[in-house]
Amino acid sequence: MLYREAGQFKVTYSEDMAIFPIRQDRMALATLLGIAFIGVPLLATFHIWPFGSDYLLWAILLPFLVLALAAIGTNLLVGYCGQISLGSGAFMAIGAYSAYKLGTGVHIPLAWLGFAISMPPLPVLASILLGGLAAAGVGILFGIPSLRIKGLYLAVATLAAQFFFDWVFLRVSWFTNYAPSGSVNAPTLNFFGLVVGIYIDESFIKDGIVDTGAMRPIARLGYMDYAVVTPETIFSINRPSAEEAMAKLKVKAAE
Repeated sequence: MLYREAGQFKVTYSEDMAIFPIRQDRMALATLLGIAFIGVPLLATFHIWPFGSDYLLWAILLPFLVLALAAIGTNLLVGYCGQISLGSGAFMAIGAYSAYKLGTGVHIPLAWLGFAISMPPLPVLASILLGGLAAAGVGILFGIPSLRIKGLYLAVATLAAQFFFDWVFLRVSWFTNYAPSGSVNAPTLNFFGLVVGIYIDESFIKDGIVDTGAMRPIARLGYMDYAVVTPETIFSINRPSAEEAMAKLKVKAAE
């Protein structure tokens, strides 16, 4: 056995009802939190094994933590409260898009009123906290009509929220800052003056620009096909500005 309860007596109801009533469990939790909040960031910052490559951190660990948050939220509602919810993804998306908009600046044009509502970009921590509040607020709006229903009917109500917000985020380009691809382009993360990003070796930077050909990255073409990007295969295409593109569209429409 890893631990024994012998000698650990509970003299109050609060001690008996504690989530971690055993001392060894509390010590193990504190150790895991220390590794998560101190050990992993230090290893990733100095590129020490197993975080010598950015792949493990950005492609595996961070998505794992994001999905773990979604699973914990679903467990609170379904596991502890016994309510069937199928809209956890929608409310998580609300928090994510809200944090993104707050982190990149909010601009709401109100031409019919003659003015616009603008808000400068907020720090990362403030954006995340306010994004959580936005998700909670929308959850309350959907939860109030559902106070008198439960079981299958609650599942249907949350499923409706899932489809509705999925449609909104795909169709309303304001949430993605009008990106042509429909996907978000997250800004540079800055925590108390420390910029969080992908590490690039100085040898690949020339005149302040990343030399992609020198890095020789591997590009996935689809299915099982890949290609190596080299200086000989790189070429440039001048993209028109938004004004030039709109002018060409107007000419085409006139024809």
